[in-house]
Amino acid sequence: MARKTILCLLALLTALCSQAQLLWKITGPNVKTTSYLLGSHHLAPAAMIDSIQGLRQAIESADAVYGEVEKSELDPMKQQQKLMEYAMAPADSTLNKVLTSEQFARLDSVLAVYMGMPGLASQLSQFKPNLISTQLAVLMSLKAFPTFDPTNVFDVAVMGLGEEKGKSINGFETVEEQLQVLFGSPIADQAEDLMETVDKDQEMIQYALELGQAFECQDLEKVNQLMTNSECGMSEKSRKALITDRNHNWANKLQMLLPMRNLFIVVGSGHLLGNEGLIQLLRNLGYTVEPVKP
Repeated sequence: MARKTILCLLALLTALCSQAQLLWKITGPNVKTTSYLLGSHHLAPAAMIDSIQGLRQAIESADAVYGEVEKSELDPMKQQQKLMEYAMAPADSTLNKVLTSEQFARLDSVLAVYMGMPGLASQLSQFKPNLISTQLAVLMSLKAFPTFDPTNVFDVAVMGLGEEKGKSINGFETVEEQLQVLFGSPIADQAEDLMETVDKDQEMIQYALELGQAFECQDLEKVNQLMTNSECGMSEKSRKALITDRNHNWANKLQMLLPMRNLFIVVGSGHLLGNEGLIQLLRNLGYTVEPVKP
């Protein structure tokens, strides 16, 4: 990914804002009311809620709010317990066994930069590589957004707004299903992805910055371009597991839900666009999906 100055990036995103759209309405066969689909970003500030035209009215009109994870699965203790079950590496596949000594040293050096202390690679060696990759990705994003407040983020605030309005809060997946996707790939593939993150840490910070700013500009096209970027976006294999397969599962569930209830759906913005994004999959099922105009 070519490195750009922040000034040039902001100018580009400002020019693209006229095409911005995060909130979409869904109408279609056997549906008497309008449902809504919103793209989110887990690092965006909650204050963005009021910059999206029609968002509050869309939640108000809904019978139920659907996110990626079922509400009953959001208990931190339950999540932590499940995470430990899935994130532990088999005894013959710990980090010090799947990485060369040179790779292990590079990993430890990068971990020291982001976590503030050396020797962490050895302490984290019993975990699967994808756990380390995920933590590094979050820390790199925080480098790009130093004012990030984990207690006041956009997607959580949207779900909270639905709860305040007395809406039923639901999800498409359990935490266990998400962990199976995240940690179920071969350890060798996870190790390869981890070292790519390690070796491109500065590019990944820039990538996180561009992705966050594209979202704040409500530019889904830019978000999609970045997520499919061959250098810092997802690999085809990861995209299939994390995005495409889940989109198809969600679209199948929505085909049954939409005729029954007026929904407000909020999922990661990377799930919306493309030939196998939720917008196109719903259109393939006969629904009309169009942007909400101011």
